[in-house]
Amino acid sequence: MVRKFIRMNWGDLAVACAVVAGAFLLIQLVIGGVMLLRRPENGVMISGVALPVVAGFMIFAVTTGNVMISLPMAVQLGRTRRQALGLTLSLAAAAALCAMALAFVLARLEAQFAPGLWKAMSGALTVTVGTEGRSVPAPDPEGMAGAAFGPEGELFLLDFSHVLPWWGWPLIALGAIAAGLIIGAVLDRFGIKGLWGIYALFFGGMLIVQRLDWRSHAMDWLNLPAVLTVLAAAALAWSVWSLLHTVIKS
Repeated sequence: MVRKFIRMNWGDLAVACAVVAGAFLLIQLVIGGVMLLRRPENGVMISGVALPVVAGFMIFAVTTGNVMISLPMAVQLGRTRRQALGLTLSLAAAAALCAMALAFVLARLEAQFAPGLWKAMSGALTVTVGTEGRSVPAPDPEGMAGAAFGPEGELFLLDFSHVLPWWGWPLIALGAIAAGLIIGAVLDRFGIKGLWGIYALFFGGMLIVQRLDWRSHAMDWLNLPAVLTVLAAAALAWSVWSLLHTVIKS
C-alpha cells in the first residue's frame, strides 16, 4: 500500500529533486561565471550548506501539500485517518530521503571536482581549499595581467560544508516534516487565519525575547532551547491529534 501510494505521487519526489538539482546548477553557473570573468583571489564552496537547506524547504512543501490534499483524498477513498496520515508521512519520508540523498551526492561532486574546474576557469596556478577565511595581499596592478590572485597565483576556496555537521542533515529533514505537519494541520483546522496566528505568535515571541534581560539573575531558570523544544513537541502532538480527528469535507 505504501509503495503504491508513493508511486502514485512520484511527481512530488521528482519536483523536490529537480529543485535541488536546479539550485546546484545555479550555484555552479554563478560561481563559474565569477571565476571566468572576474578571476578572483578567493571563492566559496557552499553546496554542502545551501543544498540541504533547499532540500529542507522542498520536504516541507511536499509534506504540507500532501497533508492538505493527499490525506483528505485517501480518507474519501476509504482509508482510515490513521492509515491516511501514515501514507502521508511515508511520502514525506520518501521525499526527504530522495532530496537529501541527491543534495549529499551533489555536494560531494562539488567538493571533488569544483576546485580543479574553477582553477582552470580562473587561470590560477594553484588552488587551496580551507575552512577558515584568510586575508590575501592585494595583487600588483602591473603584474599578472590584472588578475586578482593570491601569492604565486593561488586561488583560495573557503569551504562552508563544515558549518553543517553530519547530524544536521537528518535534523533538517525531520524538522521540515514536523513543520509541514504543523502548518498543514493549522491550515486544515483554521484556514488562512491560522497562518496569521502563527505569524503573530512568532514575531511576538521574537519581540519578547529581544526585550528580555538575559543577564538578569531572574532569567537564569529559563532554558530557551528547552522551552522551544517543548513548544515544538506540543505543536506536533496537537497537529497529529487534529489530523486524526478532523472532519473531511466531501
